[in-house]
Amino acid sequence: MSTVQAAQVSPDFFDLAGARPLVGRFFVKGDVDAGRFMVLSYDFWSERMAASPSVIGSKVDLDGQPTVVVGVAPRDFRVPEGALLWTLQ
Repeated sequence: MSTVQAAQVSPDFFDLAGARPLVGRFFVKGDVDAGRFMVLSYDFWSERMAASPSVIGSKVDLDGQPTVVVGVAPRDFRVPEGALLWTLQ
């Protein structure tokens, strides 16, 4: 088990930041009540998921809860500094 720095964000966080997903999608307002979802940083995706596009839609254990991967952020997106994944608030 390892610790990963995560950031909790609003559904429109990536849109407001002007980012576009590298793979998959970012959050949508409907995700708020539909379950647990996450977006991976490029570094996390490439180093821990072997840069596999098939990770989209898969469930990953996050704090003991299954969380669906919906997207991967672009390589240069690092907001906030050190975040390796993002979840909804």
